Amino acid sequence: MNYDPNAAAHIVRLNGGSLVGNTRFQKTTYFLEALDVGFGFDFDYHYYGPYCDDLKISIEDSVFLGLISSELGTTNSGNEYSRYDLIDDPITDDASDQKREIILEILRNYDSVSLEIAATADFLKNNGSEQDFWEETKKRKASKCTEFYLERAEKILEALEQIS
Repeated sequence: MNYDPNAAAHIVRLNGGSLVGNTRFQKTTYFLEALDVGFGFDFDYHYYGPYCDDLKISIEDSVFLGLISSELGTTNSGNEYSRYDLIDDPITDDASDQKREIILEILRNYDSVSLEIAATADFLKNNGSEQDFWEETKKRKASKCTEFYLERAEKILEALEQIS
């Protein structure tokens, strides 16, 4: 178990001081861990792809401690989302922050659905489905894996591969 509200706040700061959506928070953190510049969060497979309960608790604790704020919003289609904004980041910069910022800059250019698909494919590739991870991703994410989102997910993984 790794609960770290300070790390949650630091991820928000590295993301420009704001991060919108729990899916984006989870997938962003997943990619930091997958690229060996994370904060020690362990991810398991969940319906929405790689997911970490400890991160969820760390985010909640970070809000409770006043390190980040959380505001609920509603999309035009009626779905709720959370917006997290930095209040205080007790972590000082370290050598990994430069690579983290590069990763986050890449991820900011993509929507949450593309991130979810890319993270799922990457997780499956690294956890037993090396041969057919895209096909397995398409099965698990059938309603989201349109050609548009699959192309974007592939671009995410290609871009991240360039910096790893």
